[in-house]
Amino acid sequence: TLKKNEKIVVLTVYDMQGKVIYTLQDKDKLAGKYTIPFEAGELAPGVYFYTIKTNDGIYTNRLTIVK
Repeated sequence: TLKKNEKIVVLTVYDMQGKVIYTLQDKDKLAGKYTIPFEAGELAPGVYFYTIKTNDGIYTNRLTIVK
């Protein structure tokens, strides 16, 4: 069960076709700022998308990898 001020957080990276590349986070977190390491060494340069899903909604943004 979730504690007060705790949210389920899922952070996922997708390629341009919508295929899941990585799920970086999938656990309960207290409200706040976090740093989540992401090693993109295996990915080809290009545009990817990431989503952050919480109890409050889904937030999507673009991620560009340049090598």
